[in-house]
Amino acid sequence: MKGKKTEEKNERMRSRLFVIALVVILAIGSVNLVGQLSKLSDKKKEVSVLQAEIEEQKKKIEEDEYLLDKDNELEYIERIAREKYGYAAPGERAFYVSDGG
Repeated sequence: MKGKKTEEKNERMRSRLFVIALVVILAIGSVNLVGQLSKLSDKKKEVSVLQAEIEEQKKKIEEDEYLLDKDNELEYIERIAREKYGYAAPGERAFYVSDGG
């Protein structure tokens, strides 16, 4: 009789250990899953930002190609003179923003 009770105790102990191990494994898996989902969300945001930058660069390239076209050479020179060097056409007034410093 004593052997049968010991076997039942051992069986219950194994069952409890199995359940505890299963809970621990599921908890660890859940934590890892949440971490991976967070990383995935961050990467999706990065992709979105990079796609926006790509579109911006494509537009800039198209604009530069348009301005570099022989027919638009004067327009390109005028733009560079205004943007880089602050020049103005004759008769125009140029206003500069000062930050007060």
